[in-house]
Amino acid sequence: MDTLIRGGRNYADWLPYERTIERADAFLLNGSPFKKLNKTQVDTLSRIHVIRNAIVHPSAHARKRFETIAGVALSSGERTPAGYLCGFNAPDQTRLEAYTGELGIFAQTLFGKPKP
Repeated sequence: MDTLIRGGRNYADWLPYERTIERADAFLLNGSPFKKLNKTQVDTLSRIHVIRNAIVHPSAHARKRFETIAGVALSSGERTPAGYLCGFNAPDQTRLEAYTGELGIFAQTLFGKPKP
């Protein structure tokens, strides 16, 4: 069973999110709750995953994928993952704050609001 769940690895790989859906379909009734996110939310999670990989994996591949999602119209200070996240998404909100807020919404969508 461990091999089935972990796919022959030392850990269960749940990312990218498409892999989460595959695992949810295989092990959970109707893939719930992981199929509750819409395409826009899944696309946002994919962007966050690319940024995360660019931070923790300093490879040319991770960097190229980051540059693809970040775009070319960035100031020189925003061309790194850290600089990109510190850049402003809106006049009073950094990209990091925007992504953090979206992750909270995704968590509520998947698992409901936390009880006080």
